[in-house]
Amino acid sequence: MDTLNLWLGLPDWKKISWHLGKKLNDVFHGVPSDTGPSKEERLAQRRQDMLKGFAYFDSFQELEDWLPEHADHIQIANTPLLQRSGTVSHHGDELKTSKIILCHDYKGGYHDYESVRPVYVGSEDYSCEYLQYIDTVIYFSHKLVCVPPPTWTNTLHRNGVKVLGTFIVEPQSPDVDRILLEADGDFHVAKQLACIADTFGFDGWLLNLEKEFSEDTVDCAGKLTKFIQNLKKHLGEDKQVIWYDALTIDNKVRYQNGLTEKNETFVRAADGLFTNYEWTAANVFEARRIAKKDVISTESIFFGIDVWAQNRSRSRAHRVTHPPEGGGGTTTGVAVNTLANFNFSTAIFAPAWTFEHFWGMTKDSEHAPPPGRLVEQYLWEGAELPKDIQCYCKKGITQHTMEFKNYPLLRHGREYAAGSSTFFETAFKRAYQVLRPGITSSYYGDYTVSQLGAQSTLPHLLPMPRREWEKLPGGPFTQVIYGKFVNDLLGGLIIYTKISGLSAPVTQAQAPAQTPGSGHLCLFNLNMPTDTSLIVRLLYQRPHSSRTISTRFYLAYRNPGQSGLSYTYHDALNHATNPSRHIFQEFPVMHQPHHLPQESPVPHLVELGIITGHIFNHYASPPLPVLTLHRISIIPATYQPPVFTITNLRTATRGTPPYTQKRLVWDIQSLSNSASPSASDERDSRVPWSKTTGPFSHFIVQVGIVEIGTVGACEFPLKTEDLEGGGVNGMVEVRVVGIKFEGQRVDSEFVKFGKGEFGWEIVEEIVEEIVDEEDGLREFLN
Repeated sequence: MDTLNLWLGLPDWKKISWHLGKKLNDVFHGVPSDTGPSKEERLAQRRQDMLKGFAYFDSFQELEDWLPEHADHIQIANTPLLQRSGTVSHHGDELKTSKIILCHDYKGGYHDYESVRPVYVGSEDYSCEYLQYIDTVIYFSHKLVCVPPPTWTNTLHRNGVKVLGTFIVEPQSPDVDRILLEADGDFHVAKQLACIADTFGFDGWLLNLEKEFSEDTVDCAGKLTKFIQNLKKHLGEDKQVIWYDALTIDNKVRYQNGLTEKNETFVRAADGLFTNYEWTAANVFEARRIAKKDVISTESIFFGIDVWAQNRSRSRAHRVTHPPEGGGGTTTGVAVNTLANFNFSTAIFAPAWTFEHFWGMTKDSEHAPPPGRLVEQYLWEGAELPKDIQCYCKKGITQHTMEFKNYPLLRHGREYAAGSSTFFETAFKRAYQVLRPGITSSYYGDYTVSQLGAQSTLPHLLPMPRREWEKLPGGPFTQVIYGKFVNDLLGGLIIYTKISGLSAPVTQAQAPAQTPGSGHLCLFNLNMPTDTSLIVRLLYQRPHSSRTISTRFYLAYRNPGQSGLSYTYHDALNHATNPSRHIFQEFPVMHQPHHLPQESPVPHLVELGIITGHIFNHYASPPLPVLTLHRISIIPATYQPPVFTITNLRTATRGTPPYTQKRLVWDIQSLSNSASPSASDERDSRVPWSKTTGPFSHFIVQVGIVEIGTVGACEFPLKTEDLEGGGVNGMVEVRVVGIKFEGQRVDSEFVKFGKGEFGWEIVEEIVEEIVDEEDGLREFLN
């Protein structure tokens, strides 16, 4: 039944019914109770979810019994947290911004689209595409211990976003007093939580205690404070703990909606506070007073915003969040702006409301983005919200639109520079791609596939804010340049240029005397000091139609003590013989003004973008593609990548009967003297390095020429249909392609699979020469 639901695009009714039953019981009986599956059913579900890469714990017993060796390879995130190089400073823009936490609570969590292997879906689901504006993501589910899926952690770490799990004790949870059990100065629960974060590769915890301890607990506030401090000690300085505004020092669940004397003790022990959602201006002023008195950073106080508060339904009570009238939903940016003006941070609860609440439009278009994506663009960018969009509010209620377009989250959320001070890389991949038969899929028909863990650092697509972009067709005669993603498995970004502001086609003779200005598009904001010698590497294609259009890559620099930016330009190349071939280009980052004193701060590379020349002969033409970008990386010029091979492809069975899974397994081997893939002597700290996969960011599994998925571990779950329908004489060839963090590619040998008595097995290994590292980069995607 689960498989049928997946193919038909239906929801997971088992999870929905459990949460629905729980909520209805709360409404009618007033006392929450656990109406979910039995202990045996939970264990069975947990074993199945483990094979998808999910890890969580339903009880204190499960938490206390867990050992690091119980972790499955595919449950562990391999991507280290990219160390961001600072925030983006837009010259002359003094608008205050707020740090943003996203608390991802979506239909109970742990959905198939978040699993480690690709999943075919009816339409796109929630994946945040504005990660340069996010400080931290909290993965939230109604489990006692919620471990973020590795797909989320890998994508978020790739973008420099911290990831927290949730430790939640709800009113119906038993054994809450076990949290405070202490031996020899240590709390076992705290040690377990710290070990879990380290093992699974994420960055700390949200502590959400919504149940009181026993009345006879002595010095509850003191013991809980020691618990938080003990958890922080075991986590280490590079991880963090956020306290949720529920339990007070009086051992009472009383939401404070801000920083108060009832919770400041816990906040000072932790790294920050996530407040409840019903705050007012008075709460903000009180929080500012206490923060000043106790020397608590206001930026460590994240005021909660309940996105669902804007909904109106006859079947549920009205939620309240700032602003009191119509708060949440499409007015979320109003609250973020308010908090930014007071130097407080923001915690947005359930941002996937954009996908969960909006289900369609009265006039569906085959090529239109899903409704959730359109609402995302409105919420974040201030885009026009379609008037015929459909939601689950009661009849007669419409979401606020035009009056709040001046409060997009991109304007009021803090933007961080892409990449680190010495490293940047993107392959322009979204979390969803379209598989087409015979090209990237062995199946019949087109399918949307989710690969949440493969999402790249994504670029700016427009040369101006969305609300200005939407006014262009009725504005002055202007040449613009913009980007659109290639939504297939190979990914990419197509750069277009066009003439905007024309009411009717014109010829060159009819064009205005003042020729429109050249279009330019800033793809990425960076913050990379140029005291390190850096090199830019690009992989792209030029369509034949664009060969006569001047196209250049530009680098923008901010010089200390000078206003404005300075630029260097590099012409895009044309392939000498075949326009469809991929072009590899590299050029240095060189900008060291000789007139600056030796002790002066060095210039910083702050933008990377594209500029096109005038399109004189195309005034009446549709948008023209000028190139398709496949990969950009910026790395130290002196970086010497370690040489690794991928060897020993084999199959293995994982899981506990009756829930087992066949996997393709491989080893990675250094060609140096190091015995371990994570050996310290292999590592260059200027470029990311994984504790589990060494220099490899991820691996692509290929059956013949078809990519069946990517994974951040040296194991990949196989399905029978992966190997059916291809090959020759009943055998198929399989190989693993490793992609290093900076984009270099290493291919394994092919192995042949044949169908035997016990299913598909490796029957022959085909030894071939390992692809040269540099050639692998140059020929990537050819």
